Amino acid sequence: MEFLSLLDKVKIAMESLLRNFDAFLLAFLRITAFLLFAPVFNSRVLPTMARLGFAFFLTVILFYAGGLFVKLPPLSLWTFVIYALREFLVGLIMGFYISLIFSAFQLAGTIYGYQMGFGIISILDPEAMRSVSLTGQFKYLLAIMLFFSTNSHHSLIMALFNSFNLLSVGVINLKGGLIKELFSMLTGTFVIALQIALPIMAILLIIDISLGIIGRTIPQLNVFIIGFPLKIAIAFLTLMFILPGLKILMEGILGGLSQGVEKVLLYLK
Repeated sequence: MEFLSLLDKVKIAMESLLRNFDAFLLAFLRITAFLLFAPVFNSRVLPTMARLGFAFFLTVILFYAGGLFVKLPPLSLWTFVIYALREFLVGLIMGFYISLIFSAFQLAGTIYGYQMGFGIISILDPEAMRSVSLTGQFKYLLAIMLFFSTNSHHSLIMALFNSFNLLSVGVINLKGGLIKELFSMLTGTFVIALQIALPIMAILLIIDISLGIIGRTIPQLNVFIIGFPLKIAIAFLTLMFILPGLKILMEGILGGLSQGVEKVLLYLK
């Protein structure tokens, strides 16, 4: 009896899926675009099929959560293509917003890394397959650790689900304020990077000024030989002392990701 009951539930679920297959496919495109462009989820370490499978899994959960899909009228091929492009654009914009936040963390490390003397030192980022600064990669990995330790990935997936309540499938209106908001997001990336890098930049600036004064006072002293290891040592000591406060700042920024995503979606409503 239990087996027959299970078969009935599966049959009802499949019939419901077939009746709303167009909405299911459009939602799948939005979630797939988000996972392809959002940091952590878009890592090359994850196979493409694994990401597509995860997107399908999330879409199935979303579909059977109930009340999240609108009943779409019969769509012609070209109308469906337009709807599909719109949904893909929504997922892309959400993923792009999150990538800007993580880029801000990496940019912060790159900024003070150059000031430390690490400008010529780079390592290979296995995710992006490109060379990045040592300190920039450290900040990026720190952001990923905090992202998971604070359960921000849960909030982000919930924000992705809530996007279908805020912006139903097929209901997208591009507004002029979206471009302005995207430029504001780019500006915010540099502001966040400077907020994170400023303490170490200030300390290194003081060291540079002090070494300049010492070099003018004692010309025989090779300031470059002394300054290079001194700046590295003091920068890492400063980073060690400010790390607790930096952790709080980064957690606050990561905690606001879901609200930021919803704010961006308002320009598409």
